[in-house]
Amino acid sequence: MTDKTQKVLPDEWRALPWKIFQCNLYRLQHRIYKAAKRNDISSVKKLQSLLIGSKCSKYLSVRQVTQLNMSKEPGVDGFSSINSKQRLKLADDLGSMGNWKHQKLRRVFIPKPNGNKRALGIATIRDRAMQCLIKYALEPVYEAQAGDGSYGFRPGHSTWDIQGDYFKT
Repeated sequence: MTDKTQKVLPDEWRALPWKIFQCNLYRLQHRIYKAAKRNDISSVKKLQSLLIGSKCSKYLSVRQVTQLNMSKEPGVDGFSSINSKQRLKLADDLGSMGNWKHQKLRRVFIPKPNGNKRALGIATIRDRAMQCLIKYALEPVYEAQAGDGSYGFRPGHSTWDIQGDYFKT
């Protein structure tokens, strides 16, 4: 990157077309969902690799991890937050899955009510961004195969849906 580019980077992160990225990601996920409903595994694999390689899903996964669901505890890398320049670099680095290796987890021991301690592993920001990217690709397949009456831990479902279905019957 040139010096001129580095000065513009923080504004560039804010100026990215987030709504367009979300629309593109939703469209790809919907295509994966429809292919999974048809049980077309080759199309699902092609669309998943297209989603993982797309610029919009990389930027959205970095945004999800570094801004929307920001963890206060740092991983082994020591970073709990990163600046705009580092976010852009991280989104560019997410491209190569073939040589991606996760880093070690930082272990934190949390006290339990009975006096024992429970181990908690905290991943690095890079690993969390990659996990979010993979989640974007796997979630539509799960949604296509999950039962209509299943509400637990599914995006877009809540206890209100269960109550509505209960009172309809």
